[in-house]
Formats: sequence, structure tokens, C-alpha cells
Amino acid sequence: MRFEKIRNSVFIIVFFGALVLVNGLMLFAPKNTEVDFEYRELASFPKITLESLYDGSFQTGFETAYADQFYGRGFLVKWQTRLDYFLTKYVSYFNQTQNKLIPVREVSKYNEHYIESPLYYSESLNDVVKQHAIMYNKVANFMDQPLFIYKNLLLSEVDWLEGQDYQEASKIYKETFTSTLDDDIYFGEMQINNYDEYYQYFYKTDLHHTADGAYVAYTDLIEMINEVFPQIGHPRSVTQKVCFEDVYYRGSYARRTGMYSRATDQICDLIIEGAPQATTYVDGLEKENGDRYAYHNGYGPGYKDIHHYDAFYGGYAGEIKYDYGENTGINALFLVDSFSNPMNGWFASHFDETYIIDLRLNHDFMLSDFLKEHDIDVVAVYLYYDRLYFSDQYLIDIQ
Repeated sequence: MRFEKIRNSVFIIVFFGALVLVNGLMLFAPKNTEVDFEYRELASFPKITLESLYDGSFQTGFETAYADQFYGRGFLVKWQTRLDYFLTKYVSYFNQTQNKLIPVREVSKYNEHYIESPLYYSESLNDVVKQHAIMYNKVANFMDQPLFIYKNLLLSEVDWLEGQDYQEASKIYKETFTSTLDDDIYFGEMQINNYDEYYQYFYKTDLHHTADGAYVAYTDLIEMINEVFPQIGHPRSVTQKVCFEDVYYRGSYARRTGMYSRATDQICDLIIEGAPQATTYVDGLEKENGDRYAYHNGYGPGYKDIHHYDAFYGGYAGEIKYDYGENTGINALFLVDSFSNPMNGWFASHFDETYIIDLRLNHDFMLSDFLKEHDIDVVAVYLYYDRLYFSDQYLIDIQ
């Protein structure tokens, strides 16, 4: 009890000291003469108390109020960010439900759960979404191969959350993207039906999929391609789920808040039925992609404070090639980000040769040159929503 009183006293002193510092800096911040408030409702800061922190009302209003009243004051962002993660750590420490760990500026309260705040609509961002769809049209018109696009999902994009704010912006972005796409482009998107599925499909300390979430994306994408190329077969069944109980994964949210003791996830693997063995090349070198086998052989728990998602599944490679020999007679090009890491091998097992390209890391990739140099039958894109909609890194170059 004495420890808790000391801890709470220290928190109160540090927290309100940080508030005084930030507000003091704001007094000397230059006023903006031109501020675009068109796409936000002006909001006041919520009442700041320990109770409002705990029940989530402070988190719900903080980000909007900050952006409205101090939009454009870039030098204050670093102070807000530090306070942001400090509060995240506090709220997560005292909250006993199994919530996803999210920075305060991205948090809203939904029933007993802390979740990502809804997307805000911006006409300029909607134009960017349209331009990205136009880019994919140019890619599809250039190629002889069919183009398959599979989109990841945010919780704020699902249609079962209560409230118009959780649906309007994401629906507009999706409608802009899909209505602009040519009819001969195949489009699909991940579906999440309730919060329990969301909690199962995503880590709570990281933005990435768990193995279960990756399997959903894998099955959806293979079924899409199977409609055009039935020879690749249907998604493979899961024969076993293996979880490494002694391996504690601390995702990016946990690492940024310093929550190494309490906020952890578990790394699990899915054993897929009938998957053949492949020869794997990572950036041109013949080697395994990730340390899956080391974990299964008992070496995983030896890694301490390591990024287990990358260590287990593999990552930070511009090109990964899976060679299954004469398998189905179809070769694939797969444009991805790190969300595909758990499913790359599963996806590739349906083709003879599969090239996994991450455009964040493969800066010299030119689609026209690649298709000239490789015998490709299928081009598939699987990206997190902001990379599919907004990221310049995933604009595909064609000569």
C-alpha cells in the first residue's frame, strides 16, 4: 500500500509538471495566421484528472483538441509525443482488461475497450486515394497479367462499431478507391466481424497481424486468385497451432512506452497441411527467411528483448524468392509490406516461383524491367491500408 501511494504521488508530480511545461511553452508559441480547420470540429481540452485518464475520456478528446488548437506548431509535437507515451504507459498499467496498447493520441473508448480513433476525412487525402487507384489502373493496363489487390483493415474501418464517425471517412476512402479502379482489377479486403476477432487477429502491443490474422488474409487472397487460376488450389488447412509460451513479444507500442515487463504478446505459428519444401533466397542469397525452425527447435526463448516478429517471420528484405520447382505451373509477383511476413511461405506454396517485393526496401524496383526479366503469371498486392491509399513509397514505377 505504501509503495502504491509513493508511486501515485510520483506520477501526479511528474504528470502535472509535464503539463505545466507544455502549457508554458504554448504561451510563447507563435500564433498561426493561416490554419485549416475545415475537416475538424473545434474542440476544447477535456478535464484532466486521474479519473478521466482511467475511464478514457481524456484520451478520447486529447488528440482532436491538440490538433485543433495547436495545428502547425511543429516544435511542440515532440513534447506532446513524450506526454502521449507517458500517459499510454500509465493507462495501460492500471487498466486490468486485455486492451490493445495504443498511443494516447490514437485512442478512443469503445465499451470497455481502448481502440484506435476513427479516421478523419480530408478532401486532400481523398484525392491522394484516387491518384493511387489511377496508378493501379496504369499498372493493370500496362501488364498482360491479372492484378489482384487485397487491403488490410483498421478497427476504425469496420461497420459494427457504434457511431457515424467510425464509418464515414473509411467508407468514403474505400468508395473512392474501388470506384476509380478499372473493372478488370480484382479487389478484396479483410473482414472483422467483432471485437473478439480483432483481438485474435492483431497483437495488442503492435500493429501487425498475429498468425491467425495472417491466415485469414492468406485464405482470402488465394481464393481470389483461384477464381482465375484454379490450378493453384484452395487455401491449405491448419493442422496445428504452436505457441511459444516462453517467448514474450514486445511490439512497437510496448517498446516506445518502455513497457517491457507488463505489455507482452505471444508468438504463435500455424502448421499448414501439405506445404512442400522450397528453396528460399533473401536479397539474392540462398537462406531461410526468418528463424522459424530455430524457435520450433527450442532456441527462440534464448532471444531476450528482441523484435520477435522480425526474428521469427523474417523481415527487412527487398526481395524474397520462394522456389518450389514444378508445383502448379504458375509464377507470382507479390508486392507487400511487413504485414505479409507470417503468410509469405503459405502464399508461395501455391506457385512454382514467387517473388516477394517490399517497395520500402527495394528502392530500385521497376515493374516493367522485372516483368521482362521474369516469367510472371500473377501480380498480387497486399498492403496495410495507409500504404495502399496514401504512401508514396508504394507508387509503382513503370518505364
